[in-house]
Amino acid sequence: MTIKISPQEWTAAEQFFRDPKNKAKKFNKKNVAKFLKVDTKHAHSFILLTIDGKESIYALNNTKHGQGELDAGAGSFGRSKVAINQAAHRIIIKVTAEKEANEPEVEKILKDTGYLLAQKEIDLGKRGKIKVAGKNILTEKKFYTAYAYRGDRNLHTAIHKNDELEDNNGKKLIIALKAMMEIDKLHQKGIIHKDIKPDSFVLEGDGAELKVSPVDFGLSQKMLKGQTFVESEKPGAIAYLAPESKFPVPEEAEEAEEVYDLFDMAAGKKQPQAREANQNSPRFSPQSDIYALGVMFNTNLRLPQDCNKMISKMKKDNPLERAALIACMEDITKVMSKREYQTDGSPEALAEFEAYKKQIQPEQEQKQKEEPDLRKMLIDLILVYQKENYSMLPGINWMRKSHTDNRQAQLKYLLEEEKRAKIAYDENTQKRMPEKEAKAAYAKEISETIDALKTERKEEYNPFPSRLDKMLVKIEALIQPWIPKEKEEEKKEEKEQKKPAPFHK
Repeated sequence: MTIKISPQEWTAAEQFFRDPKNKAKKFNKKNVAKFLKVDTKHAHSFILLTIDGKESIYALNNTKHGQGELDAGAGSFGRSKVAINQAAHRIIIKVTAEKEANEPEVEKILKDTGYLLAQKEIDLGKRGKIKVAGKNILTEKKFYTAYAYRGDRNLHTAIHKNDELEDNNGKKLIIALKAMMEIDKLHQKGIIHKDIKPDSFVLEGDGAELKVSPVDFGLSQKMLKGQTFVESEKPGAIAYLAPESKFPVPEEAEEAEEVYDLFDMAAGKKQPQAREANQNSPRFSPQSDIYALGVMFNTNLRLPQDCNKMISKMKKDNPLERAALIACMEDITKVMSKREYQTDGSPEALAEFEAYKKQIQPEQEQKQKEEPDLRKMLIDLILVYQKENYSMLPGINWMRKSHTDNRQAQLKYLLEEEKRAKIAYDENTQKRMPEKEAKAAYAKEISETIDALKTERKEEYNPFPSRLDKMLVKIEALIQPWIPKEKEEEKKEEKEQKKPAPFHK
């Protein structure tokens, strides 16, 4: 869209803002028209913004100008205008009666992504009008929030109105790949988008120059270091919500509803539980974003059938079974490489992904090297033990049923205690406890659980070393480095006050 500003308008705006008293005001189109002695439909409003430390005057589109100067959009809180400065730099300015992004956390996310450019509050000096949700409301202040101009059309428009993607599976695949790369970049920064849908992506250019950018960060949240998810009662579009991101189902709802713990790593699959147990607020994580992408690819973009396997991995009910974005990107590039999906821009998109992969791999390897996933290693040990049927040697199960039942009870106890320790770890990180201390507290809880299990084990009539013994030794070796040395003496004293044995014969 082109905004045509006459030289006389720019001159008038420069003269207006030259007066320091006017810098906090808006030079509205009525005053511009009066100054230039023209009709308001031939004038524009101007605002002075400071972006990246530099002041610049921006002209806002006038919907009545007659040159196709349409608003960028209208929502439940205000309207979005397209603005341009003399250097032809375009931005989006959202005009609202209340300040956008009141939460400091959200503001920081928007700035981190380069999406939020500036905010300005203008006191009207009198009661003015602003259109919200199609209705005019009275306000004494207006808030102007400037966002980066990311594209000339959103994905929803491209799919449903422009028909530019009809019968063009190659272009759909390019858009899907680039959308995943952009969301993965957010995840690398610990940002969860939370509101992924076609309207949350804008497109600019075409072919080799096609850019796909995420927008609508109003619900986004940033995880603290060490967090694996966030809880929020402000979910995005319902149709794209992952199971764990939905509100708990009311008791009067369908009895067959299945609920499960978001990060029950030991389960590996959805488990039916009592409905009353699902009292958590909706949870969001990088995995919930992946689920939403899967829904969008399947329902809206309608990627070719060759992508069905990838989409099914993205839409797994258990978030820990969902494929990582890097794996999904690998899958989609294999599909893109097929001759029938080659189109204008395909080689460039594949090259862009290879460059991105090289960029993030060293970072991921370094992160894994510096911050090993203690919990995952612990759960892996438990799963191996469970898979081997608690027996002493491969192929030999010397235990009677009573022993097997006891092992299963011990495993359940270990998992329950680990779950409590993980909840405490999450609470500690949310309280901004240093990650090292939070991990130490987690490791100490596991250590105390192991001591209780070893006590129980000694009471059994079994002279042979079992897989349980070996697993407990491995877990102790795993968690010991995470317990600070100064705590060792304290631990010895605490052994005199051991946890009661969890089981009784």
